[in-house]
Amino acid sequence: MRDVQAWLPGVALTAALMAVLVIYAPGLGGGFLFDDQPNLALNEALKHARPTWDSVLAVIESGNAGPLKRPVAMLSFAANVWATGMNPVWFKFTNVLIHLVNGVLVYWLTRLLLSRLAADGVPLTPLRVRWMAVVVASLWLLHPLNLTAVLYTVQRMTSLAATFTLLGMILYVLGRRRWLVESEPRWVVGAVAMLGGVLGCGALAALTKENGLLIVAFVFLIEWIFFRFRAPHPAARRALAAAHALWFGLPALAAVVWYLLVHPERLVGGYVGRDFTFTERILTEPRILWHYVNWLLVPDIRAMGLFHDDIPLSKGLFEPPTTLFALVEWLLTAGLALWARRRAPVFAFGVLFFLAGHAMESTVFPLEIVHEHRNYLPSWGIVLMLGYYGLHPGFAKVVARLRGGKAPAAEPLLALRAAVLAGFALLAAGGTWARALSWSDQRLLMIAEVRHHPLSVRAAFTAGRVMIETAEHFERDSPQAKELRELARTFYRHANRLDDYYLVGRFGLLTLDALDGKPVDRALLADLKAHLREGPVAANQVYTLTRLLEDDRHDRWGLPPEVLLEAADALLANPNLPPHWRKDVLIAALKVAFRHHHYHQALAYARGQVALDGRDPAFRLNLAQALYLTGDRDAALAELARAAELDTDGRLAAARAFVESHFQGPASHTGTPGGERRP
Repeated sequence: MRDVQAWLPGVALTAALMAVLVIYAPGLGGGFLFDDQPNLALNEALKHARPTWDSVLAVIESGNAGPLKRPVAMLSFAANVWATGMNPVWFKFTNVLIHLVNGVLVYWLTRLLLSRLAADGVPLTPLRVRWMAVVVASLWLLHPLNLTAVLYTVQRMTSLAATFTLLGMILYVLGRRRWLVESEPRWVVGAVAMLGGVLGCGALAALTKENGLLIVAFVFLIEWIFFRFRAPHPAARRALAAAHALWFGLPALAAVVWYLLVHPERLVGGYVGRDFTFTERILTEPRILWHYVNWLLVPDIRAMGLFHDDIPLSKGLFEPPTTLFALVEWLLTAGLALWARRRAPVFAFGVLFFLAGHAMESTVFPLEIVHEHRNYLPSWGIVLMLGYYGLHPGFAKVVARLRGGKAPAAEPLLALRAAVLAGFALLAAGGTWARALSWSDQRLLMIAEVRHHPLSVRAAFTAGRVMIETAEHFERDSPQAKELRELARTFYRHANRLDDYYLVGRFGLLTLDALDGKPVDRALLADLKAHLREGPVAANQVYTLTRLLEDDRHDRWGLPPEVLLEAADALLANPNLPPHWRKDVLIAALKVAFRHHHYHQALAYARGQVALDGRDPAFRLNLAQALYLTGDRDAALAELARAAELDTDGRLAAARAFVESHFQGPASHTGTPGGERRP
């Protein structure tokens, strides 16, 4: 009987892992979506990745999702390309495998930490520890809130960073246990394991996604709550304290000083182009954290989704009133966790781990307000509490007090508590399966997004874009294509009604008119230009316009180039357009102007490029071409010489030679001598 009981936790964990494979299977065919497009689907270096040194460097350099370029994540995507090409099914299947590995690591780490409590006198048998670890890992694996970190392909950056972070914490715990005995050889092995976990795995995690740096906060919590800096000798305790000060305390203090005191403009400047301010983000995030907790404890998939811009911003402490309540509640909860560190270590650890996990993405940095995948690793702290207290034997003491001090003959309500946890797991699994079904088809997904979030302008716009892209699979004049485009028109109009400054809906309507062969709606275009010229600048506007300019190469949408250039001119006239976005628009608009022989406009764009960065030889070369094609040959030759002077490494030698060969004769207005060349 005991042998059977010993095997059951392993069987249960295996069943949970198999269930994950089955539940996620429908979502593998959903294709690339949203941020997958710029990071993966449209990434030329990744699409042509080869197992060669030059190709690997190009893939690493193409990563622009974070300041560290996330090379480990990009290399994992390149490995997918080497093995199976750009098929999104295999990208997503790899993500599911990573999720399964993480589930096993969650089980292992949970078991290690709870075993530490048992060693300190908490009445936990080894079998109960294993069951608690199985429950925690299963709930975490099956929870629908973790789905976007798996089926949203680019969020492998999140899940793979979690892999290295979990492995780093496990190595720290394994190494740390060796420092509890008086044996110097064991200390050396333990120190190697701890350093390898924190510094080695931490580096891999950070190079996968920057929040991997939070491993130093996580291991500090493990040390402070579960090990309490205990060691046989004072020297060992001092070494532990010094290590945590070096890899956690000093960097954290340096980051605070750097961003808040020395260079606050770098932090605040990142909010240019966001539709919220620094203050609004700081005030809103406490409410968002409670939303996350609610979604974890009540896994209602109607509240979940890709887009949460329907959650109102906090404009002040009382606008809405829940802002102050959320802030006070977090202060009280965190204070209670600190106070309960010794009395209720799992509660303290769960709360503080959850908050530490959000320290980078849910605080001061100018990121989007809400994203579900930010909970992928932090959610373990909440789920750990559910599994631990749901099966804790201390419940018997509560019953004994209610019975006047008389202890019950058997542990009360254990079966009921286990049944509640099992029911919660089934509810979570059902929610994940339902979400995976929606993710199997982008049309189903976006219709569900709009239905569940009718006030989300991003959901409405993305739904329209998905309908247009789906219509491309049919003949342009077919009934299916027309029906999909009309549905897209409905979504775009809905987006415009929700937010007058979310301009991508207007771009979408102009695109639909072009696809349907209708004349340009001049009133709509004038309205769009007025908003581009005078309104706030947002990343979605710049990205949408530059993509339309790039797509002109293939005449994908049939938009007249004059319309695109008028929109570009309007945006470039906006004084709030940041320099890096201005550069992107100028580069894309210049190509269109050259391609369609609008040389005087091309000259204006080329001069704009040089005004931004006069040291870039490619910009000088573009200006030389534009001057030549507008008849100013002498000025063109001067700019060509300047480009040669600045091209110190010769990377533009072939392009300069090509342009110079065209300068030998009279100016030709029938083509561009290399006008689209841009390294």
